[in-house]
Amino acid sequence: GKEPPAVKPDEVRLKVKGLVCSFCAQGIRKKVSKLDFVDTKKPQKGVTVDEKNGSVLVALKAGTPPAWKDLFAAVEKAGFDATEAEALVDGKLVVRKPGEKK
Repeated sequence: GKEPPAVKPDEVRLKVKGLVCSFCAQGIRKKVSKLDFVDTKKPQKGVTVDEKNGSVLVALKAGTPPAWKDLFAAVEKAGFDATEAEALVDGKLVVRKPGEKK
């Protein structure tokens, strides 16, 4: 498969298990777009689902760090497992897994 494009500073990419249909995508978009650090003015309410790569790209409000626990929980509420999240923090790629203490 193709490598997905690199994460931009105001984005988080979630890897989600079992994400294969556009119907799944709607559930995730609905839950994730409710989080207050998500920039819902962006296209698709700031939540772009890529079924081919099993990933969800979340647009963050400028300068707002994501609440990792809330992100993972939102995906779970939609009925999916997020296995990891990547984001740029001070220009460095950070990968978070659910269940970490942070």
